[in-house]
Amino acid sequence: MAKKMGRPLKGESKRDKRVTIRLTEDEFAFVDEVSTKVGLSKTETILTAVELLYTSLEE
Repeated sequence: MAKKMGRPLKGESKRDKRVTIRLTEDEFAFVDEVSTKVGLSKTETILTAVELLYTSLEE
């Protein structure tokens, strides 16, 4: 029997947790624009922004 195919893992572990947020049309467009400019997915863009915020809190 063939091995079950699914999405490839990002990094070392499976992303199986979900966070849902509600955005206005303008907020969504802003996230989309930034994602496009930096060449990342919306998820990676938001995670990078959170990491930057966390780093600034440590300083």
